[in-house]
Amino acid sequence: MEKEMATAKDIVDLAASFVGVKENPPDSNNVIFNTDYYGRHVYGGAYPWCCTFGWDIFRMAGASELFYDGKKTAYCPEVVNWGRKNDLIVPLTEGRPGDLILFDWNHDGVADHIGIIEKQLDKNIYRTIEGNTAVGNDSNGGEVMRRTRDTNTVCCIIRPRYYEEDHMSYAEFEKYMDKYNSELAAKGVPQDKKSWQYQAWEFVTMADISDGYRPYSPVTRVELWAMLKVIYQLIIKTFGGKK
Repeated sequence: MEKEMATAKDIVDLAASFVGVKENPPDSNNVIFNTDYYGRHVYGGAYPWCCTFGWDIFRMAGASELFYDGKKTAYCPEVVNWGRKNDLIVPLTEGRPGDLILFDWNHDGVADHIGIIEKQLDKNIYRTIEGNTAVGNDSNGGEVMRRTRDTNTVCCIIRPRYYEEDHMSYAEFEKYMDKYNSELAAKGVPQDKKSWQYQAWEFVTMADISDGYRPYSPVTRVELWAMLKVIYQLIIKTFGGKK
């Protein structure tokens, strides 16, 4: 699979192909995902593998850079910090297939376990694919399984920057536009008095065509109409004619 072609569906499909894989022998943590991660067979309680499962899925999909920027980690809290640092966290009710979902079983603020979202079943319910889990042992069960999870155990959801990100929800679009418009508004008045931007700003403010606020922000149709009305009134006032 070409690296640039890896999609969320690729990740989910690849993860699903390993459902049923178990560590061997039981309670050993000896499993292919650990072997790939450490470069050798490892055994014992020091090698839990829910996180190395996620790391290895992205590696096998040719998309290592989408998981922890291509670096290695077998520690869930580091994945959480990476998601926060890179603004990849999405609301708990807005997870999508391919998102990373992290759990905090005892609500102590430290992530205990990680999986991959396969499907959102309800507003607060997800079907996930997880490594090193089992019914009755969520974080160290020794098997790749599909699980049904409620958001009351989820500490965060991380959305890797998949290459097919050519769509967004309306809420995401609103968030993006709010940020974009805030950045434009923060630019303020042009500073170079010799620039055409400053001269244009000075003209429209001196002529009372505009208040000069947010000079780099987009203009709506109704704002344009208001400015045209002011310009028309100025022409009538200056040259006379029918109002």
